[in-house]
Amino acid sequence: MALRSLRFLKLILIGILLPQLTLAQNPNTHLQNKDAVLQVAVASNFRPVIQKLAPIFADKTGIKIIWTSASSGAIYSQIMQGAPIDVFLSADSDKPLKLIQNNLAQKDSLITYAVGKLVWYQPGLQGNPFAKNKTFQSRIVFANPKIAPYGKAALEVMQSLKLKSIFFQKKIETMNILQAFQYIQTGNVAAGFVSYSQIIQQGIKKGYWLIPDQWHHPIKQQAVIIKNHKKALSKTFLEFLLSDPSQEIIQDMGYLSR
Repeated sequence: MALRSLRFLKLILIGILLPQLTLAQNPNTHLQNKDAVLQVAVASNFRPVIQKLAPIFADKTGIKIIWTSASSGAIYSQIMQGAPIDVFLSADSDKPLKLIQNNLAQKDSLITYAVGKLVWYQPGLQGNPFAKNKTFQSRIVFANPKIAPYGKAALEVMQSLKLKSIFFQKKIETMNILQAFQYIQTGNVAAGFVSYSQIIQQGIKKGYWLIPDQWHHPIKQQAVIIKNHKKALSKTFLEFLLSDPSQEIIQDMGYLSR
C-alpha cells in the first residue's frame, strides 16, 4: 500500500514539474522566462509602428518588447556609450553600418525593414508647392540632418530646389521628425518636411505633397542586432519584422516595402 502511495505521489510530481520544464525549453513560451525581454531602440518616425507591432509580437512569441524612441543619431550615440540595447531600428543605413564597423553590432543581422517617404506638409496647400520659382519667406521646419535621416533627405531636397531657383529664408531644425511634424500641426510654423507615415497615421487627406524619390537618396531604414546581447531572441524579432503580415502593416502605415 505504501509503495502504491509513493508511486502515486511520484506521478503527481511529474505531472506538475514536466510542463514547467517543457515550458522553459520551448522558444515560443518565453513569457515564463524573465530573460525573454528585448530592449529595442526605434527611430522616432517608426514609433507608431512599433507601438502596433510590439503587442502582436508578444502574443505570437511570448517575448516582451521594451522600446525607446529617439532620433537615429541620438540612439547611435547611446549605443556607442554602452547603452543596454538589443536591437536598433534606425531610420537610415549609415548608423547600423557604423556600428558594425565599430564591432558593436552583428554583421550578419543587418536588414532593411522599411523604406521611408518624404513629404512637404503645408496645411491648406493645393497643388505642387515647387512648381515655379519662389522664395519661402515664412519659417519652415525639418529634422536636424546631422542626426535624423529624414532631415538629411530634406536638406538634399532643398539643395536640389536651389537649382530650380526655389529658396528657403527661415529654417528651423528639430531633434527628430516627430518634433518637426508637431511644429506644423500646432501652427508654430507654416510648413516643412515630414515623413509620409506621419501623414497617413494622422489621417491627413490634403495639404501635403510627396517629394519625388529622385530628389534625395533613398531612406532605407535598417535594423541590426547589437553584439553581446540576446542574439537568438533578437533574430526572432527581426524575422517577425520581415514577415509578410508585418510588412503589410508597415506599408499600411506609410512606408514602402523593403
